[in-house]
Formats: sequence, structure tokens, C-alpha cells
Amino acid sequence: MIDTVRFKIPYTQKLLNDIINTGVKVNLRYNSNSKEIDFVYYRGYKPLGSFNRNINLFLYEDRQEIYLELSLPKFIYGHNVFMLYPEEIETSLYLLQDNLNFVYNTIFPDPHSWTITRFDICYNWKFPNAELCDRILKYLETCEFPRKKTQRYTYGVAFLGGEYHNVKFYLKYPEFYNHDYKHLLKQDQEYAERIYNWSENILRFEVSIKRKYIKEKLKYNDYRLLIDNAFITDLLNQFFREFIKKGENTFTATEDAILSLFKAHKPALAGRLNTYWQLHQKYSEKVIEKILDVSRMTLYRYKKYINDINLGVQNDNIEFNINLAIPSDITTNLPLSLAREPQGSGEWENEKIVRSI
Repeated sequence: MIDTVRFKIPYTQKLLNDIINTGVKVNLRYNSNSKEIDFVYYRGYKPLGSFNRNINLFLYEDRQEIYLELSLPKFIYGHNVFMLYPEEIETSLYLLQDNLNFVYNTIFPDPHSWTITRFDICYNWKFPNAELCDRILKYLETCEFPRKKTQRYTYGVAFLGGEYHNVKFYLKYPEFYNHDYKHLLKQDQEYAERIYNWSENILRFEVSIKRKYIKEKLKYNDYRLLIDNAFITDLLNQFFREFIKKGENTFTATEDAILSLFKAHKPALAGRLNTYWQLHQKYSEKVIEKILDVSRMTLYRYKKYINDINLGVQNDNIEFNINLAIPSDITTNLPLSLAREPQGSGEWENEKIVRSI
């Protein structure tokens, strides 16, 4: 549920000097699961890719500011195929502080004093087969998010723009294979292959919460944002409902859809609504407008009728008919306290390797 977080760390000149004196890049090895993590610092701002797996520090000596950015599940698991739950965040932050203290031979401030300037929340659904997973993603690509530009790519769709947040839906399998898999493979081949197989048929919903949203719309800007399970779940559902309208998070068989439409409307309108609903499984509103040769207002009316009778994603697989709920019983993993996958960061070896980049 919690992924990448950016913190502002209380500044002291000693802390900055200790970081700089240690080295630009430090590789930390762990005994318990053959894992390695790179701790890297930058002087000033440097944009990081969304697939970054390092512990990153940004130093601003002139402004007397230090920022810390990382993917918390990658720190704990070595990947983010599994989700890290709010109840696990506080322990993870103190483990991170211990790691930072060891790497830089200093004392980092208590995590309770770290200010959050950005954080990503997410949810995963794991489907029984690739066909259904692809079909749902294809359907999501036809939807629109209010006041966002839609950007489609090979295995997902992003809704970008504005100062408050960005939203993504994507398949986890190709993203994991192209990035974290190769790193895990070097460290623990058996574990890498297991996670590689587990990443199949996972659809991920991700929201990046920006500084302005935190400042204007949230009550806190510290660790309390991350440790409240009910709050994070409600926040995910808030964005999910803004994107997925009534009914669209369910599955509906074609026969059931036709029966519902003809029960609610006269035959002529029911036929047009059925055509619209089936086109909506594959195409955007702009494309459907051209195919049907109707106005945008007519499509809005069609969509309202569809939502009124609660039609969802077309699915004729009677063995799998479930809501895209948050939380869901088809998610990837339980919290660590309940899971059988205790892949924590473990103990570090009594050596660290300083590398230059």
C-alpha cells in the first residue's frame, strides 16, 4: 500500500559532513537473504526514474536541507511486487534509520521528526490468468480521469498532470522483469525466480501524492500519514472511485447485461446501450463517438444509463466474478505479520563497500 516516500530530514552540519565524508555511493550487503542495497547521495536535485531501487539522499548545503527518497517495499523485500502495509511502516522506518546510522557512521534524527513531501500509495490485484488481466487493463485504458491527460504505454496507462497527484494502472509482470528482476537474480536466483513467477497476472493501481496535496488537503505531513491503515485504504478508494464510476469495478456477463438493459429500457434504446457498453470494453469515448456517429452529450447519457443499472467489465468467465475492491481477497500479499514470506532487510555484514559514480 505504501511505496516510494520522500522525506525532509532535520538538518545539521555534522550530519551533512558525515554523509559526504563516507562517499557518494555505499553498497550494503545483508547476511540473511543475500540482498544488497546502494546508498547514494546527490548535491542538489536529480530526477530519479520510477524504477529506482537505491536509498537516495539529496543534500542542499546552501539551503541547509537534506532529503531522503526510497521505495520502502524495495528496501524491505528487494522488490515491490509485494505491498508494504501501514502497520509495517513504523518498524521499517526505524530499521532504515539503523541502516543509515551504520552506513554513514552517524546518528540520523528520529523518523518521527521526518517531514513527508511526497508519497506513493498502491494496491495490487492478482488474477487467475493473463487474458482476464489484459482485458481489465484494456478496459481501464478507455476510461478518463478528471482533469488529467491520458498516457498509454506498452503495459499500462497513466493519468498525469496537475499539482496534486498522478494515477497509474499497469501490469506488474513486465515492469518487474525489465527492472528489479535482473538485480534480484544476481543476489538470490531462487528468490528472483519465485517472485518472477508470482508477478504474473498482477494489475497495480498507483497514486503519487504530491507536496501541494499533502499541504492543502491532509491533516499531517509526518509518519502518521503512513501508519494509519484505515486512512490509506480510504485514500486509495477515494481516488479509485473518482476514476472508476459506479458499477465499473464489477464484472458482468454479456447475457446478464443484455437482460438488465432490456428490462430497464425500451428495445431500441437497450440495443444502442448494449452496443455502447461492448465498445466501451475496448475503445475510448472519442473513438466510440466516431464509430457510433453521435454527440458527446449522447455518450454521457449512455454512460449514465449504464451506471444506473450497475454494469461493469464484460466477463463471461462464470468461475471468476469478483469486484475490484480495496481491500480485496485477490491481492498479492498479506501484511508481514500474517504472511509466510518473511523477507525483511535482515542484518548487515560488518563491512560496507564505498563506490564512486
